Amino acid sequence: MTTTSSKPKIHLHLNAPDTTIIHRAGLLGLWMTLKQLEKRFPNPSQRVGEISWKLTPYSVSLDWKGQDKIVLDWLLKQAFQIDNRGLISLTGLNPQSMPLINKIHLHQVLTHTLLQYNKNVTPITRRYKVLGINLKKTALYLLLNLLIKLPIPWQFYLLAKGKLDSLKSLTFKLDQVQLTLSYEQLITYVNQNFSQQLCNRKTNQLIEDCIPIVSWLYPGAIVRHETIRKDNKCKEPTKYAFALLFLPVACHYLILSKGIHEQIKSRKTHPIKCLLVIPDPINLEESAQIRWRLNNTKYQNLYVSSLGEAAFSYYVKELTNNFSTQRCQVILYGNLMKKYKFRNPVEIQDFQIKPKLLQTYQLANRYLLKNKLIQTEFSFLVRLNLLKGIIAENLLKRKPIWKNLWLILKQQDSSKEIRKQLNYNQHGLFIMIKNNQDITKAHNAFIDVIHEALKIIYAQIYQDNPDAAPKRIERENQKLKSKLLDCYKEDTFRHLMAKLFSKAGNLSTLNENRTLVLPIITGKVDWKEARDIALIALSSYPTKARMNQETLVFFAFPLLIEDQLYRLAFLLL
Repeated sequence: MTTTSSKPKIHLHLNAPDTTIIHRAGLLGLWMTLKQLEKRFPNPSQRVGEISWKLTPYSVSLDWKGQDKIVLDWLLKQAFQIDNRGLISLTGLNPQSMPLINKIHLHQVLTHTLLQYNKNVTPITRRYKVLGINLKKTALYLLLNLLIKLPIPWQFYLLAKGKLDSLKSLTFKLDQVQLTLSYEQLITYVNQNFSQQLCNRKTNQLIEDCIPIVSWLYPGAIVRHETIRKDNKCKEPTKYAFALLFLPVACHYLILSKGIHEQIKSRKTHPIKCLLVIPDPINLEESAQIRWRLNNTKYQNLYVSSLGEAAFSYYVKELTNNFSTQRCQVILYGNLMKKYKFRNPVEIQDFQIKPKLLQTYQLANRYLLKNKLIQTEFSFLVRLNLLKGIIAENLLKRKPIWKNLWLILKQQDSSKEIRKQLNYNQHGLFIMIKNNQDITKAHNAFIDVIHEALKIIYAQIYQDNPDAAPKRIERENQKLKSKLLDCYKEDTFRHLMAKLFSKAGNLSTLNENRTLVLPIITGKVDWKEARDIALIALSSYPTKARMNQETLVFFAFPLLIEDQLYRLAFLLL
């Protein structure tokens, strides 16, 4: 921390009444950037204008000597850089700690969202194509001048050979899958040179009044009435416009994707839907640690299936014991509009992440199957676990994790991918239910009754013919799910439950929890909710357990035991 004078040139407070979540996220990005710059330039004497700052968990103060424009220009060029691969390098994110594939991902999504307009970025070829430079006919002193001005010296050689191309492709190998990612190499982007908008052109001092801003600086700040453009522009005080420059540092960058079948279909048009997760910090120091921990996120986990899952992904690495309620905003940028060559924000949602909700989502993230990279003939796809997106959306709506599961399977699962994932995630769903503290006693008892009925029925099948039992049990489970999915009326559902329980015979869990379960069975509880609970109960009963990648072994012993014993038995198998 570096001290400043009692009256700093710029002072920003997290709890200022005239700020929004985007202002506060920008302040977080500024705090992170200055914290990283302290490592490079520990003493003010090493910085232009001897600029100094004071960082607290709730505020940032900056002070300096000399002309404001010169000092701010130096600060912005240190904060927003381009590395030797032509990739955007945000100093505040400590880019040295980021894997190269994550840097490319950040570059791709950032240039598709906040920096998507052509005037905001300069590819390495555009400057010379616009000028129409012909190296063979250019005077020697101009060639030397051109060489000096090139940010990256080796560009001169490529330019002379006619091989300079702004589009770059790199290949990675992750989990035995080859990924080829392409990006446009840059030499500048708008954040680096914004000091001229912050300062008066004549005096080179900070503008004391408000300055106009646009959507790249503040998402959603769009002029929609061109005829009154001068009077319709969004404006911000200069110090807030300065803070907004650092919004990209605080954001988490994700790609919204769907099921694997939808991905295969969409490859013909290559649509990309990008997500920005914007945090609302309540403590700058703690929020900075949260964002830095996201630097090493696995590439396949940068794909999500819902906005709710995107919100949880920002905090998924946090310890729930020390976690305080956090808020964030998720902005979805739609498909590319070919006519205008940009993506509009098509959906904006605000989320509140409470410790209990995060704990439940972390169970899903820990025990359900992970996102998986899949090799295709010419490229790759990411198989998402769609159940995590469904669970995340229900949690954020304060609903049980199985809410509307029946409707989702009937209306949104034309390719039957979610049904398959329910089957693959039996073990994870079982662990989630047994460890989820938000499930009511009545719901838990109803699930236990269904599980005991299945245990008895499947054990009888196993006893009749142990060799053929695994396939028969799997068919029986799928048959029960199909019948449950065909329950469009209450009477049909009640009849199916009665038939299941009568087939099992005497159920001790039903006798012990009669007062809790009977209202669900007899209709005092909404039968559609009971149908969803029954569906998750059938899906979470482990009819098979993975012994290794090749062999599946059925176990038909009592599952309604302590979770620790269950896990031990699972490992022994």
